[in-house]
Amino acid sequence: MAYTDGHGRKVAFRDSVGTNPPMYRAGQGVTVLYAPGEEAWAVVDRGLWNWLPSVILYLLGAQSSRAASLGCEAAVSRFRWQLRADSR
Repeated sequence: MAYTDGHGRKVAFRDSVGTNPPMYRAGQGVTVLYAPGEEAWAVVDRGLWNWLPSVILYLLGAQSSRAASLGCEAAVSRFRWQLRADSR
């Protein structure tokens, strides 16, 4: 893929996402997102699809963290119960 940056330079890059059939036709205009100074690390703006993998990983991480927290809480609770039982 190629685009023209804010300085009028033509920049070519390889998109990291491919689909079959292609999402766009050859020559079709698309919005490209890039950081100034890092033009070769551009991505095609796909709206929600740009962020969906990150959101899924965030939710899975939050769920795993919560499960670990509950597991630790249960372990501490059993340990305290055992200490009380042993002190009697």
